Amino acid sequence: MKILCISGWSLGEALWEPFIRQLNPEWEVSCFAPSEQDDPVDDLGVLLLMGGFDAVVAHSWGGALALKLYSGLQLEEGPPLLLCNSFTCFARKADLAEGVEPRVIRRMIRGLDADPQKLLGDFQKQAGLETVDRALMADPVERDRLVQGLNAMLEDDLRKHWSLQKDRQAVAVLASDNDLIVPKALTEACFEGETLQWIKGGGHLLPLSNPQGCAEALLSLL
Repeated sequence: MKILCISGWSLGEALWEPFIRQLNPEWEVSCFAPSEQDDPVDDLGVLLLMGGFDAVVAHSWGGALALKLYSGLQLEEGPPLLLCNSFTCFARKADLAEGVEPRVIRRMIRGLDADPQKLLGDFQKQAGLETVDRALMADPVERDRLVQGLNAMLEDDLRKHWSLQKDRQAVAVLASDNDLIVPKALTEACFEGETLQWIKGGGHLLPLSNPQGCAEALLSLL
């Protein structure tokens, strides 16, 4: 069994270590951190096409990237996809009042210019960590890569991609009821009409805070 884990914005591969420990040790697990790549869309696209994965588990913005590529590459028979703390559209739109205010995302971009370590530390605390863990951050921390991700979250609207892709292969959505980055109302709006798997507590980092729940959700999907 080959599993691909895709990290969310600003996070490295260490996010997945507790989750991987919950899986069969004979499984082959690969990790992909978009914020460590100059061209995450192309690099992830090649990986999905050539990797021969049996399932994909993606966190936050990593889930949005995966969904975008599943649809764009027309992976009608793509591997089952588990989305954790993810979304189809992050920024507020005229028809998505639950989205994050664009000014908040633009303020984060300015924060990367002023003090990137402070911004990422504040992000981790809002995500649910009591203390900042630099080992979880993308390595290296590069401003342009992080801005690229924030701009994608500011602009991308993948709701139509989701409506098409959810009927093409097995997809599950795992969310936390106290996620401050992707709040419950936004999750429900993004995946309207779908059966969501809710985790009580856990914040925005479910692969870290509840690896067993994530592993169980994956096993149910396979």
